[in-house]
Amino acid sequence: MKFKKAYFYVTLLDSQNRIFFSLHTGMFLKFFNYKKSLKKSKSFKILLMRYLRKLLIVTGINNFHLFVRQTSNHLSKLLHILQKPIPHAFTDPLTRMNVLEQSGKSSQSGSTPARRVQPVFNFIYVVFVKTKPYGVMKTKKVGRIKRKIRRKVMKLNRIND
Repeated sequence: MKFKKAYFYVTLLDSQNRIFFSLHTGMFLKFFNYKKSLKKSKSFKILLMRYLRKLLIVTGINNFHLFVRQTSNHLSKLLHILQKPIPHAFTDPLTRMNVLEQSGKSSQSGSTPARRVQPVFNFIYVVFVKTKPYGVMKTKKVGRIKRKIRRKVMKLNRIND
């Protein structure tokens, strides 16, 4: 998972660093009339996590290592969405069967059989690669020209009591 400039990227790699799939919030823009402001929204990130859950259920991947780059404020919420079961049935594109996660519900369509699953995603370990610094941060130095301009502006806008 990578959070870069409020955008959200998910990449699934194997142990030899081969990419299985890569997801980002811009994938869903086509369905929302290409509104670019939606790419940074929290609802799009939640939509991407629900899509990722469906994809992991279809592929059958349960155990994985989680590498998080540049943490976000919504990380705990997104991981909670990933663990939360999907309340409705969806169609597995490989087997054409309905997949149900809730054991109390029955399949709505009588033509296709339903497959009930109880996936448990195990994070073997979680690694934070680039976290936010919570200690003392260096401030960026202002150049000579900006200091001169600031002095002149302060001098012109000075109010006498």
